[in-house]
Amino acid sequence: MQAKTKSGTGKHSGTKPTLPEMIALTGIRREGFEFMLRYLRQCQQPRIIETGCARKEADFSGDGASTLIFDAIAEELNGSVLSVDINPEAVAEAQHQVGPRTTVHCGDSVAWLARARRKVDLLYLDSFDFELATLWASMSHHMQELAAGFHLLKPGALVAVDDNVTSLFGSIGKGAVVGQFFARIGIPQVFDGYQRIWQVPGGSHAATETRIIP
Repeated sequence: MQAKTKSGTGKHSGTKPTLPEMIALTGIRREGFEFMLRYLRQCQQPRIIETGCARKEADFSGDGASTLIFDAIAEELNGSVLSVDINPEAVAEAQHQVGPRTTVHCGDSVAWLARARRKVDLLYLDSFDFELATLWASMSHHMQELAAGFHLLKPGALVAVDDNVTSLFGSIGKGAVVGQFFARIGIPQVFDGYQRIWQVPGGSHAATETRIIP
């Protein structure tokens, strides 16, 4: 998208930001989304799967509104997006905000990923809130999502997990257990930030300008 357009999807109307504007509004997630976009621009009609959809209208600085960003990427690159969320109200809200290249499903993300068959270039995990009372449950859930969806990854695909911070004890957040698993099987982390990103082996496209972990 090169210019602002009118949003013609669902109940929402008004000026729709361009893709660069959306990403700029995400704050601490900006560099992670830019990293993913650089990689996806190397792919042929990229396919994206996301767990946990956008819950509010254009909440780029809050939960990141990744569904809207991925929808804009799919529009630019002639790709497609599948998103899954267990909350029917969130699903309805997200579906109203996106175009025909994105489909938002309602259901348990782990069970849905296990049944899915469509290979993807990016698997983005962001479905279970990471809060003080749910630390282990959230980390475990995102590991379960990876296990359920591992068969969907194309050679060279990216796996990204949202909501991570660095503490005195190392990186904590939704991607902590995913990171431990990938480290044990030798899959490299290629970006470290609020979003942690790994690239599985194979494929002809390298994740460019990587922020390699020492």
